[in-house]
Amino acid sequence: MEPIRVTCVDGESEYVIVAERARRCQGWTRSGTLFMIDSPRHFLLYCSEMPHVRVRVCLLLLPALLAGCAGGGAHHRSPSLTRHAPQRVALLPFVITMTYHGERAKALPDDHLLGRDILRQTFYHNLAMLGYDDVSLAAVDDALASFGPAWLSATPQALGQRLRVDAVIEGDITRIQSSSTLVYTGTAIEATFRMVDTRTGETLWRTRVKEAEQGGLLMQKGQAADFLKDQKRSHDVAAMFQRASDVIVRRALRKLPDPARTAAQAREAARAAPTATRPRLAMLPFTAQHTTWLEAAHQMRQIVGATLHEGTFDVIELRDVEAVAQELWGEGAPTADQLQRLARELDADLLLAGQATKLGRAYLVVHSQVDAGLGLSLIDPKTGTAIWEDAEQRTRRAGLLKLPTGYVAVALSPLKGIQGRHLKRVQTHVARELAQAMIQAPEVQQYLQTRRAQR
Repeated sequence: MEPIRVTCVDGESEYVIVAERARRCQGWTRSGTLFMIDSPRHFLLYCSEMPHVRVRVCLLLLPALLAGCAGGGAHHRSPSLTRHAPQRVALLPFVITMTYHGERAKALPDDHLLGRDILRQTFYHNLAMLGYDDVSLAAVDDALASFGPAWLSATPQALGQRLRVDAVIEGDITRIQSSSTLVYTGTAIEATFRMVDTRTGETLWRTRVKEAEQGGLLMQKGQAADFLKDQKRSHDVAAMFQRASDVIVRRALRKLPDPARTAAQAREAARAAPTATRPRLAMLPFTAQHTTWLEAAHQMRQIVGATLHEGTFDVIELRDVEAVAQELWGEGAPTADQLQRLARELDADLLLAGQATKLGRAYLVVHSQVDAGLGLSLIDPKTGTAIWEDAEQRTRRAGLLKLPTGYVAVALSPLKGIQGRHLKRVQTHVARELAQAMIQAPEVQQYLQTRRAQR
């Protein structure tokens, strides 16, 4: 079989594919065998019936074309990570490694730089909720400034000495895309993350993850409401990259072990913590109205913590709070005295309690919906009173209420609407919006002003 010569048209460039670098993709069976190489812009189609046909393919359609061949990302975890997990880690600046052509090769597009930075910030805020002692992004960037561009080729040992960490986490973005036209809207990110031991240079953990979301007329989602939302959302590039980054980071970090912390380690960390200019916040383990919702409550707690991190509050490590709470009251409900003791031992100025109040999926043949609800209460441990409390609930619907555009959409849209990814997205929105509402609440702002005046 001879390869078809493929021209990828993005208004600037043609691409000639190198077969030697290709790998077979099992997802394509209609007209031949599809091969992919490292860059998602490059692919090779073998077809025995039309060996000399010249095929023109728009780059904007590649995510849809390749959706069936994506598969899971490569994952590696060294036994050393389990035996001797690093304590102090630093998240290095992420690097875009995809190939650019034409004018884009001269300078990285602004939207790609924005997406890169959003992905790193999202990764860091979620990493901070795990049991690692993480270095702030600002501190990492300041330390690397003395290296200059040479930090990219520095050894893990040199980086470890400069940053004073046990491990560094690298991020290579091999694909990043943001497109918006009347007929197509799309955001895509593919990245590889690695944790490297700065003493031995060993790769302790590696994972490759990707996320792509397409909309517009060409995607034929089948619901007029979704088409209108796609068009409205496409004008906010930061929001589109944030949605993709949330999924990418969640998938990546669920494969990274979360080191356990003892109550003794938690108390030691509190004593060693520098004097905070921001109120120290201890997020209590979230509860749920039903025991089957506890996992979702845990996930929403991490999202709230990631949203609050490096903002108005100095969020205490979640693992530290869990360790002390387990020792003081176990699985039961805490008393006022136990909450005060936890605050003293962790040097916490405020406590945040949360409860999952709603979680579920409903399928009614021509209509479906997913629901998530969360309640938060910000507590002054000295008095035991709530400074602020509120609850939020969010619903995502699919089916007749979103104006399906045909009989197929009437049947399939409700089924697609109850997929787990939609429920997780609703959970993320509820947790993030409620955390942001807490920061902006007049009662909380008044507390912060009073605290600053007293210092």
